[in-house]
Amino acid sequence: MSENLLSKIIAEQTEILLKNINSVVQSANLEAEFDGLNASRFIFHTLHSLDKWFVNPAEYKYDENSSGGVAENLSVISSYRQGFDAAPGVVISRENLEKYAVSVAQKIRIYLAKLSDKMLSEKLDGCEFTRLELILGQFRHVMCHVGISSAINAQNRNGWLKYFGLD
Repeated sequence: MSENLLSKIIAEQTEILLKNINSVVQSANLEAEFDGLNASRFIFHTLHSLDKWFVNPAEYKYDENSSGGVAENLSVISSYRQGFDAAPGVVISRENLEKYAVSVAQKIRIYLAKLSDKMLSEKLDGCEFTRLELILGQFRHVMCHVGISSAINAQNRNGWLKYFGLD
């Protein structure tokens, strides 16, 4: 097996993941609602989670500028979670979602460029999970929300969003 094969595969698959996120950001009906929240909130939640949990949640600091000034608490999409604000009528603009998606992708690409196979099994200071657990957790979470966003779009008669996979 070649050196750092796993981290290279993760980087390649992450590019596909980012392509799916971009499909949602570019094409979703941001005002369409599901469970009392509009699609822009679900998309922002997805980006925020990826931003916080892909690299190291123990060292995470939210940068409001990277999202175009969107308040961090708008990523909370469950009424039972601390910081939830239904914020009726607030639709996060496509421009802000695009800006945040680009910022998050850049941060992840820089991280993956330095990642080695040996590092995958390491836990970071202050974090209970290994790097691989964080990455796989975000793959699961992001694709769950890509599916939710696509379903919201389809439910509102705007069609299914384009999906990218292994092909």
